[in-house]
Amino acid sequence: MTEQVIKAEFNSEEAVKLPVGFRHWIHVGAFIKEKDIDIFDNRKITAPLIGNSFFE
Repeated sequence: MTEQVIKAEFNSEEAVKLPVGFRHWIHVGAFIKEKDIDIFDNRKITAPLIGNSFFE
């Protein structure tokens, strides 16, 4: 698997140049799980798990 790395570019006003076709992501919420089972490996959570949700 080849991974492509794209470096940030800036204009003369030092603002980031957005790529062609750029779309916005909106943060819709976050959650904290303190006492539960991890959904990825079914193990007991030993430290608080913080999750964020974004929509395009």
